[in-house]
Amino acid sequence: MHTESVSELRPLIPVAPEASARTVEALQTEIGDLCSERQRLRATGAKANELERNRVEIARLQQELSHALIGRYSRTAAA
Repeated sequence: MHTESVSELRPLIPVAPEASARTVEALQTEIGDLCSERQRLRATGAKANELERNRVEIARLQQELSHALIGRYSRTAAA
């Protein structure tokens, strides 16, 4: 099993909870599309920079999804 120290991990771009106008469902669809694209990239022998660009975008959208979920359920809990 390969592990990386915390200092080796790439930082994600900060996203404010209200920054995205996209819904949770839209973000999930986008992430699914990017994951499918990643599979195609790997299957066709894409270059490392293409895979990295895809990985970063998946991670960014996952972070945005987390914020959207927190926003959705914090509003529900407050009501």
